[in-house]
Amino acid sequence: MPSTASQGEIFDVVATLQNNGLAAATVSSVMLTFDSADGLVVGYWGGVVTINGLSTADFRFNVSVAGDARLSTRNAKLTIVAEDSNSKANISLVKNGVGAVTIQDLAQLDFFGGLAAPSSVSPYQTFVASYTVQNTAQGSAIVEGASLSFPGTTDLQVVPHAPVPTTIAGGGAATFSFDVTVASTAVPATYIASATVTAVDTNRGVDRSLSDGSLGSVTVVRPAAIMVNGLVFPRAVSQGQTVEMHWRVSNWGDATANISAVTATILPSQGLTVTLSPSNPITLAGGSDADFFATVAVAGDAEPTTRYPAEVKVTATDANSNRTTSDANVGNVGSFLMPGTASIGQTFGVIATVLNSGQAAANITTITLSFDNNVNLIVTPSAGNPTSIPGLGQADYSFSVRVGAGAQLGQRSARLSVLGSDGNSRSPFNLLLTGLGSVTIQVGGPLIFSSGLVAPASVSLGQPFVAQYTVLNNGSAVANLSAPTLDFGSGLHAAPRSSNRPTIAANSSETLVYDVTVDVTATTGTHSAAATVNATDANSGAFIGIQTSGLGSIVVQRAATVGGISAVSMPAVVSQGQSFTAAVEIGNSGEAVLNLSTVGLTFASPQGLAITASPSNPTSLASGITRTFSFNVVVGDTANPISRSAEVTVTGSDANSALPVTGSRTGA
Repeated sequence: MPSTASQGEIFDVVATLQNNGLAAATVSSVMLTFDSADGLVVGYWGGVVTINGLSTADFRFNVSVAGDARLSTRNAKLTIVAEDSNSKANISLVKNGVGAVTIQDLAQLDFFGGLAAPSSVSPYQTFVASYTVQNTAQGSAIVEGASLSFPGTTDLQVVPHAPVPTTIAGGGAATFSFDVTVASTAVPATYIASATVTAVDTNRGVDRSLSDGSLGSVTVVRPAAIMVNGLVFPRAVSQGQTVEMHWRVSNWGDATANISAVTATILPSQGLTVTLSPSNPITLAGGSDADFFATVAVAGDAEPTTRYPAEVKVTATDANSNRTTSDANVGNVGSFLMPGTASIGQTFGVIATVLNSGQAAANITTITLSFDNNVNLIVTPSAGNPTSIPGLGQADYSFSVRVGAGAQLGQRSARLSVLGSDGNSRSPFNLLLTGLGSVTIQVGGPLIFSSGLVAPASVSLGQPFVAQYTVLNNGSAVANLSAPTLDFGSGLHAAPRSSNRPTIAANSSETLVYDVTVDVTATTGTHSAAATVNATDANSGAFIGIQTSGLGSIVVQRAATVGGISAVSMPAVVSQGQSFTAAVEIGNSGEAVLNLSTVGLTFASPQGLAITASPSNPTSLASGITRTFSFNVVVGDTANPISRSAEVTVTGSDANSALPVTGSRTGA
């Protein structure tokens, strides 16, 4: 039997009875009861009836605990009614104190006290955050997992600080701790903590998990970053005199700066003793200023000469992260925006984002953009370029670059020259930043028509045809085309094909194809082709288009037509067994050539007549031409002696359009 059980739980009890005699015992009743039975319902659900001599047997019960059962310890007793199997003697007994169970309520978990963490933290800092969970009930809880997160940011990385507690006893509490690391690039803001504890009741296994999406918060502040400024020093001193110098130190971060070292140096130092004031601040709150003092004792034998404050330096650490406030470091470029190509005559822009990975500000004296071959690349910096870069910050520097007419074609690598000083120590730096990117200098155009019109020499009214011309880009820059056209004048309509490409690569050609339709009412004759290619340099946008009205020409003609079929010339009377020649004249009244497929001669009653066309008959008819077609006719010996009328049929096609052309004459 379990030692504890929760309200609402059902638990099992197994009672083992031992028969110490040799005779078997017949059990008629086994009852499990408790001294305080309210809220407990006992059910018997299995067991033997007979226990053999010197044997044992298990009797099983289930106990249901009401949801409102009184919370207390219940003592169990067993009542057994049995008899000796041989003598039938009564061997019943009552056994008290066979066990006890304590009824408990379910574990109840709650967050106690919210998030325990520093109120403010700095980038680079790792701190411990924790929360406490208390169990206000009697039942214990098994902890399956615990987490802490800061939704909405990846700048705070959390890992468990120590092994997670595995249980929380009734009436007890457990603390869950985590190590939180603040990213170096963390954005200053207040971040809300979310916590989840996954747990179950020890007795019943019921889920007792809890979570809180606003358990507390952590504020990330700007790290301490100090700057020395405003040095005050006498312009003239005398031998044997002691004078004071002082300077102001600013902490433009949010975190407190712990001052770890202060130095002041004057060069040449011969005869000068510099003593720092013992009352100089040892901390500097975020966003505050403080004055630092030193005395300068001038020896009686100090050489009369001009001396300069060579260096006044203050070193500090961030009170949160204990990280030293580092010097300015502008040796990296975050992004460098520049076109990959540019054409001669073009002006393009460049934006360089310069990073300061140090905590001290960087004072920028000049920043210059140049190229590995700078000839005729005229660089002008923006007048609004920043004069300083904050610690752990960045600044954008803009330039315009004019590509002059004599600029050498090809790839040019960019570089930045940065001249400035550390905002704290005033130590100068002169950096050359390379590997930033490159621009390829090109020349736009010119475009030329590298072919004339490619199209049929002649077309017929109503005929569609394909025409094309080729354009060569002689430049090293891509040419962007804008709706190039082909025009033949009234009655002819040229539509560009969708497959025509909108660009022409450098030193490449592009063939532009058009589908042309000819109106049936178009003017016949020669039509000259005119082409216009609107184009711009893909780099600079400069216009490099071309046009011509002498691309070529095409002749529009009236379609080929069978214009006339004469009467057939042949003898009026022939005899059986006779051969004779029949001839007919056929003309083309159109302007296009008429290609002939067949010219046939037949008779109304062909019986007994064999007709063969002359192999020398024409196969085509030019415009306005009439030609003679001959046939040999053999009259068979059995041909019926009757009058026969002749019929001529013509089939062919227009030589331009290939459309069919037919004609015929009966009774010829």
